[in-house]
Order: sequence, then structure tokens, then C-alpha cells
Amino acid sequence: MPYFALGGTDHRSHDEQDAAIGGYIRWRNQPAGPIRDFAVGSKIRHANYLPKVA
Repeated sequence: MPYFALGGTDHRSHDEQDAAIGGYIRWRNQPAGPIRDFAVGSKIRHANYLPKVA
């Protein structure tokens, strides 16, 4: 990740560098979505997977 966002660049400030990294992360996460397909035997498929929190 850092090479893609920072490779071959010469940032004049930390704010400019932060913007480059933030832009890359936003671009990279754009197609992301929740995971819906888990292995057949996975415990996460059970309704009681998450603990009951009071």
C-alpha cells in the first residue's frame, strides 16, 4: 500500500502525504462490501455466533 500511494512522489508536507494515503484507501475500499459467503461448517453461520451483550 505505501508504495502505491507514495512511490515516485515527493510530497511537500505531511498534509499532502496524508491526502495521498487517504485517497488511496478510499479508492481501494470503494468496492468493499460485507462478507456474505462463509464456509459451510463455519461457526459464524450460526445465529448465536455473537455473544449476547447486556
